[in-house]
Amino acid sequence: MLPVEQLPILTDQSMPNLTRQTPLLALPHRPQSPLLTQRQKRRRFEKAVVSTGFGGKISIDSDSREAARQAELEYSSVSHRGVKDRMVFWAKGCTIEGGLRMSSGLGIIGKTCPDPDQWVRDAYLITYAVDPQIAEILAVAMALKIAKYECNKLAEIERPSKVVIYSSAKDALLGIQESTYVMLSGVRMPKAAVRVVEAGLVAAYFLRNLEVEVELQWFPDGGETEALLSRTVLLAKEQIIRVL
Repeated sequence: MLPVEQLPILTDQSMPNLTRQTPLLALPHRPQSPLLTQRQKRRRFEKAVVSTGFGGKISIDSDSREAARQAELEYSSVSHRGVKDRMVFWAKGCTIEGGLRMSSGLGIIGKTCPDPDQWVRDAYLITYAVDPQIAEILAVAMALKIAKYECNKLAEIERPSKVVIYSSAKDALLGIQESTYVMLSGVRMPKAAVRVVEAGLVAAYFLRNLEVEVELQWFPDGGETEALLSRTVLLAKEQIIRVL
């Protein structure tokens, strides 16, 4: 983003025809734009939501084998689903090597409802330097945004009772769990990354407002799901599907 140019400072020396006794013209009063007022109200509301942190559930199973089994079952089968479908996503951030330049990417895959065979796949290229943990947090945040978008498309009777987002980044999930704001675990984020995380927290709030439970769940690295996520992330470099 180009820096905003500083406006010149007007002084008596720069405007010799203007003396201290010269009365300044009063600018006409302009009523505040209703659109701007609504934008300000929305931004104030979103800040209040963000300040409360992530209000959903975060599950980190101490039994890594059971966590892996559950994630693989969720990925490969729909036979265990209840009466109302679960909308499930897997989120992954990674470092992409490109010659002398290192960048980050993230990928999201998910099963939507009411059709469990309908898959969502998105890959993003992060154009600014971020800590690997932040890339993982961004992946979760983008998955929350996608979940909100998918749920908004559905009629009330078709909406899932629960949205589950799997992440293999335990530290990132712990950071989200322990934080009440976006300065997660004391790691500073670029402003662009902060905006993405804020949008994810707001999306989680709106999902809960739709009576959709939100859960972030850890699963260990490895397995078919992890391999698919890694391939999805690489699309960010090869095709630049989305840019953050």
